[in-house]
Amino acid sequence: MEQRKVVPEILDCLPPGDPAALRSRRELRMINLLMGNWRWLSRELRDVLRPGVALVEIGAGDGSMARRHLPEWVHYRGVDRAMRPRDLPASWTWEQRDVLEGGEFSGQLLVANLFLHHFCARELQRLGSLVAGTVERMLFCEPYRHPVHLWQGRLLHLFGLSEVTRHDMRVSIAAGFRPGELASLLALEKETWQVVESRSLFGALRFRADRRKRKTANE
Repeated sequence: MEQRKVVPEILDCLPPGDPAALRSRRELRMINLLMGNWRWLSRELRDVLRPGVALVEIGAGDGSMARRHLPEWVHYRGVDRAMRPRDLPASWTWEQRDVLEGGEFSGQLLVANLFLHHFCARELQRLGSLVAGTVERMLFCEPYRHPVHLWQGRLLHLFGLSEVTRHDMRVSIAAGFRPGELASLLALEKETWQVVESRSLFGALRFRADRRKRKTANE
């Protein structure tokens, strides 16, 4: 698994109300819990969330992460091709669109969970150009591309995962990232961004990028 391989996932091609899609999303919530993605994002956000801070979640899906881990007073904006979830707080904003079609993402914090691995190198470069101008911190959880996590995924088959989830898990890991790849693909310059990456026990690449403090003319 040396090279990334981006292949369409079955879930992305199913209608939102399809029983197979609904089941797979439930299974994905379980997988997120096992990987600890939402817990990590929540910890990383805890010390920076305050009134007035704007947070953008790309690939927000059904809004599960935001509903479970963000207070209602957060200035939240979700971006996804899916329709706005019915149970989001009324004060939160939702943009139903492709993240690559539109202007820059204004907001101090940018969050994505198991989303960026859907994009090829050219698309990631495009995304990087859209977010790098205004965002101060990026927090991403993505699949870590390694054979051991394929074996871990096969163990989950014992819990009766659907064929959709079993297929998409394999595809996601093959399209995942190793340390250093995501920053390079997004074209984040070292002079501008301080990047910290870690790997979880159950296959997550945790990526945090902070914009370096801009020097003033007197410094």
